[in-house]
Amino acid sequence: GLLLLIDKKMSLILNNYQPISPSELQIYEKLWSASSPKNGEISGLEAVKFLQNSDVQIQILKQIWSLSTPALTMNKPQFFTALRYIAMAQKGETNLSYDRLVSTIHIDFGPPHFKSLEIDVKAAIIPSVSSISPVASITNDSYVITTDDHIKYYQLFVQYDADGDGFMSGQESIG
Repeated sequence: GLLLLIDKKMSLILNNYQPISPSELQIYEKLWSASSPKNGEISGLEAVKFLQNSDVQIQILKQIWSLSTPALTMNKPQFFTALRYIAMAQKGETNLSYDRLVSTIHIDFGPPHFKSLEIDVKAAIIPSVSSISPVASITNDSYVITTDDHIKYYQLFVQYDADGDGFMSGQESIG
């Protein structure tokens, strides 16, 4: 979900929506691929063409754009944020704002829908953790990343992900 929920002080750093479940992430990834990104981003013109297939009113799409990116292009995290806002709008949310995005993070709006684009939602469903037999048991001394470490590593990732595609190439990882 939104990494912002961990700590309000991150609101200016981590303001992009990250899909919560593996199935939601897979759907968002498929939509990202369908939008035909080039060099880790999608142009404004391509984004408008793609997002208009959501049947969300153009004025609302303009608002979603301004909430998702300050630029004339969108990278993957910004695109995912726009997809979340579109899903919210399609389910009747009228108060589209960053605060509303944060406060509804626990609500499953389902995936956003786009006409003339069928994403196989059933194929995107990954078995839940409870249905996978464990390879090793988890003990009480398992490591859990702290909020401060999470912030630190996320900031490092964003810093070194030069093309903003959400992945680290070998060259990007050696910085």
